[in-house]
Amino acid sequence: MRTWIIEEPGGERGEIYETRQVTDDEILEDQWDWWKDMMEKKYGVESPRITQENCIQDWVTDNYAWEWKDVD
Repeated sequence: MRTWIIEEPGGERGEIYETRQVTDDEILEDQWDWWKDMMEKKYGVESPRITQENCIQDWVTDNYAWEWKDVD
């Protein structure tokens, strides 16, 4: 399972105030139903574009996330 890092803006000038780790499972738990519904409306129920990986990648792009690589 992958872990993603995001920085959430805050403050009046958009200063970064929190760095957060989010797993693939957490993304899917939060986004899958909504994302799948939107994609079915756009592409049709049987579209091969509607995958969990594409949902995760859309979230990664939207949140400017990067993958955490644990280097020992």
